[in-house]
Amino acid sequence: MASGLANFWRKVVLGYGYTLSVPNKGDTITWPSLASYQDKAFGCYEAAFQAGLRFPLHPAVERILDGYQLGIWQLVPNSWINILGYVAACEMLQVEASFEAFAHMHYLSRAPARGGEGWYTLTTCKGYMMAIGKENKWKDWRTKFYIVKSADSRLNQKYNRWNKDPPLLTGRSALPPIPRRAKEEIMDAGLFTVSVWTNDEGDKEVTPQCYLPLYKWFEEGTFLAACGLSSEMPRGSRPSIFYAIYFCF
Repeated sequence: MASGLANFWRKVVLGYGYTLSVPNKGDTITWPSLASYQDKAFGCYEAAFQAGLRFPLHPAVERILDGYQLGIWQLVPNSWINILGYVAACEMLQVEASFEAFAHMHYLSRAPARGGEGWYTLTTCKGYMMAIGKENKWKDWRTKFYIVKSADSRLNQKYNRWNKDPPLLTGRSALPPIPRRAKEEIMDAGLFTVSVWTNDEGDKEVTPQCYLPLYKWFEEGTFLAACGLSSEMPRGSRPSIFYAIYFCF
């Protein structure tokens, strides 16, 4: 990878205590034969950065990773759009982003294996939507990654975990019960449910019940910072434009 691009991501995606470097020739995202890496660094796809992932992780993002017991690198790019869209909407609505509620609106499945295994997809269940305008633009994303290092070896080890048999894989085990507050504020309130209607041309349209983040917004550091998803600005530094966003349901 070009060093100029690496320098760009260093400035954009990392907060205090994190460093980023270009992998050595021959390195793979998992380093399966190099166990010594697991407590020193972890791999992260460039596509995940493009989808809005920033370090340090938002606490809700960390809870979701822990809930599924997956490493950073194990999720396909559009899964990050679902996760970050959910957290961003909850932040703007001032609702705690519950992992359990998220798990009831998604199903975890294995992604197609290409030269390995361990990749997973988080897909929204029928009737739910986390972000508007998702697009699959990440060609050859598995080959484009960086090595990220935290000053905390515990985080390096956790983010680099390689779980080939996660407990919440669809159909394998029961979903966790939803806490009462999350059930009332998220599920019962229908924050992420969608409605289907027919337009004037007779085509069916699917729209969210509430105002959800546009995928393109995740390319804007100001928006990410406003939702506590970036270290570029203090959390809660919400420009006036965001006060004009109404979440209607």
